[in-house]
Amino acid sequence: MKTQPKDETAVLNYAKWMPIYEKEIPYQIISVFPGTYQKTNLVFEPAPVPEVITDISGQRISVFGRFSWILEMESLLKRELQGVDEVFFDDWRGIQEMDLKDNSQYLLPVGNAHIDQSAAGVLKHVHFHMGDRATTLLGGRVRAANVRRPTPSWPVQDKPLELCDGSSVGDSDLLPTDHIKKSHVGQTSNLMYRPGFRWFCLSEQRKDE
Repeated sequence: MKTQPKDETAVLNYAKWMPIYEKEIPYQIISVFPGTYQKTNLVFEPAPVPEVITDISGQRISVFGRFSWILEMESLLKRELQGVDEVFFDDWRGIQEMDLKDNSQYLLPVGNAHIDQSAAGVLKHVHFHMGDRATTLLGGRVRAANVRRPTPSWPVQDKPLELCDGSSVGDSDLLPTDHIKKSHVGQTSNLMYRPGFRWFCLSEQRKDE
C-alpha cells in the first residue's frame, strides 16, 4: 500500500568550480575510446548541509496505459506543454535495446545534481538529429524535455528521481560541461551548490506514472 507523502532531507552532490576551467572546458567522456586518457576533469563534493526534498506523491497521476509508450508520450507532451506542434524522440531506450558494451547507452543513475542538456546542448542536438531541417526548426522555438518511468512492476524503493525547481536556479549556478560520445559531442550542465534550491521527488513511483 502506498504510504503518505513524506518529505526527506538528504546531502546532495554538486560540481565544484576549479581554476583549470578558466583554460580548459569541463568535460566528461561517456563512450569508450582506445588508449589511456582522463575521463573527466570534473570534481564533485557534497553540499555542506542537508537539503529538504519535498515529496509530491500526493499529486500523482497515472499517465501510462496498454498502448504504445511512444504514442502516449507524444500525446502527453502535446497536452502538458504549450505550443507543441511536433515531437521528436532523440534518445529513447529500453532494457532490450541497450548495448551493455557501450557506456553511452548503459548508464547508472547519476550521483550529482545536473541538467541533461544545456541550452547550447539542445542546439547541438537539433543539428545532430534533424539535419537539413535544423535551421528551419531553430527559426522557431525548440524545447528539450525528459520523460522517465520505472521499468519494474513494483514501486521504486531506492534512489527516486529528484527534480529541482528551475525557477530557483540561476545561470551562475550552472557549469556547462562537454558530454563526449563516439557519435558526437553534446553539452550538459552540472549544478554548483548554493543555498536556496528547491528539490522535489515522487516517492514509490510506479510503472504507470
